[in-house]
Amino acid sequence: MDWTAIIVAIIGSGILTTLINFWFEEKRHEREIANQKNMKGFQDKLAIYRMIIDLIADFLNDLNIYIVDGTAIPKEKLYNFNNLRMRTFGYLCIYADQEAIDAHEDLIEYVYEVLEGSIKGEWPEVRKRALRLLNAFRMDYDENLIPATYNGNR
Repeated sequence: MDWTAIIVAIIGSGILTTLINFWFEEKRHEREIANQKNMKGFQDKLAIYRMIIDLIADFLNDLNIYIVDGTAIPKEKLYNFNNLRMRTFGYLCIYADQEAIDAHEDLIEYVYEVLEGSIKGEWPEVRKRALRLLNAFRMDYDENLIPATYNGNR
């Protein structure tokens, strides 16, 4: 019996097994890092969508009062809205798909047309455009979701 050949075979298989395990462990670690990056980006996107919804909802409340009874929106709120518009557009350009960006700009342009007196604002139109934005966020979050609709009478 050739003990040298047996020892070399055992050592060789041990080294080969160690190298294969090392390679698999490295690939598993790379996948783990990629998954963490994807999860972080996903969480950032959801946080930004929530923030945008909160900020726009606050201003749309003022716009609703303006549309319904003509109460002027204070200049400070208009300046804040303009700042909001630029920030939310920037955030969307970083994280959102083009449909969400377009829906955001469509809503913002409508709001400006109402505020500038170019058109008479109508709340159902504001709602329609806001729902388009929300649904763009939803589809970017999960393309299998059914679009949200408003089924009320207001």
